[in-house]
Amino acid sequence: MGLWNEQFANPDLDALLNEVPQESRDAMTRVRQTLADRLDLRGGMQFYAFSWGWVEEFLGSDEPGTHVERICLVPEPERCRVVFGIGRHCFEEMTRGELSRGLQASIREGVCVGRTVWIELAARSDADVNTIEEFVVHLC
Repeated sequence: MGLWNEQFANPDLDALLNEVPQESRDAMTRVRQTLADRLDLRGGMQFYAFSWGWVEEFLGSDEPGTHVERICLVPEPERCRVVFGIGRHCFEEMTRGELSRGLQASIREGVCVGRTVWIELAARSDADVNTIEEFVVHLC
């Protein structure tokens, strides 16, 4: 059991990233920078017991017409990833857009809960970060 799934640990993202492989740590750091550069979101640590453990969660707006409702950086040591919660209307537009095939496939695997579609993208390598950056550019 790692720090990322200890509910009462109250870690920051840097402490969590110390438990992941270096390549994943570098990828997550790059993703954080991309989010800071491209999106105006407020972030904080949050614990999701049965799904992701500790995450750094960035909240957008849940107003209708908003693309990004929330983004979670999930620093699970063997499976670092970024989870995007986007509005269903945005999801429907994106699947027909000008995105790469790999990204479109990931988007099609999104899970719809209410009016939010949750899309998970791996964040373990430079190639993964390039895919995430492509996605973020289309969210803006």
